[in-house]
Amino acid sequence: MNTLQIHYFLSIVENQSFSKASAVNYVSQPTLSKHIKNLEEELQIRLFDRTKNPIELTPMGMVYHKLFTDFMADLSRIKNYTQKQKGLYEGTIRIGILTGFNLPDSVTNKFRSFQELFPKTSLSFENHNVKDILDRLKNGSLDTCLTLVDFVSQLKNVEYIVISDIPKYLVYSEKILAKRDDTPISLADFKDEVFFCLGEEHSDPTKRLILEYCKYYGLYPTIKSIPNMESVMSNVSFGNGVTILDGLTQYNEAPHIKKLEIQPCHKLCLAWLSERRTPLIDLLKEQFA
Repeated sequence: MNTLQIHYFLSIVENQSFSKASAVNYVSQPTLSKHIKNLEEELQIRLFDRTKNPIELTPMGMVYHKLFTDFMADLSRIKNYTQKQKGLYEGTIRIGILTGFNLPDSVTNKFRSFQELFPKTSLSFENHNVKDILDRLKNGSLDTCLTLVDFVSQLKNVEYIVISDIPKYLVYSEKILAKRDDTPISLADFKDEVFFCLGEEHSDPTKRLILEYCKYYGLYPTIKSIPNMESVMSNVSFGNGVTILDGLTQYNEAPHIKKLEIQPCHKLCLAWLSERRTPLIDLLKEQFA
């Protein structure tokens, strides 16, 4: 049973005719009849006496007519109340996004839907590197952020929900493996290479994470931090080393730049501080849940 079936039932009663109800609702009469037949089969009763002209309700049809009329009226009141409640929410949610992220349509569409549902709210986006996003989240400059679970899972007082899985890639120049034969490439082939990561030498969490990613494959390479993505990719392009990136980060995909998918995959999440959780954050969380 669904509200469309109930609507068609009430329309037939109002118009005292299947054909008139089908015209009013811009639906074919066979389609309308099928909906009513399915409704009657589910209720295990006959709603209409089809031998009468104009059509009449059966005794049980009268009972359900009262029940469905009250139900649809209550449903309309609830919808109106809900719309008014949505209008009470207003304010700005400041959202941090990792620099270079190219968000999938599924995520951007969620944000658009949120703003349509809550027109008095606004979403303000800022792009920062990992360290700056975490610092701004802690000091209250950001309300929430889109980042990878790896960057927030070890922090205290941070809550998050996972939005989607994201591929993880080793990115390298073909110059590094120019002399290889046709055997499949694995991460072990890069054990002697420098692994570049984005961030500051001593304070950025990405260096620790690169070590963990390599340790998963039994590697313990030299890791060098570089302050911006352009410099990371310039070094990779010239064959000075390699890097590990997620599938959302944009970079120069020149013909000689290759990538190797590695495990485990990244997980994209929406994160916020527990003590700064607000009704607006809860609404946004529900949108992505």
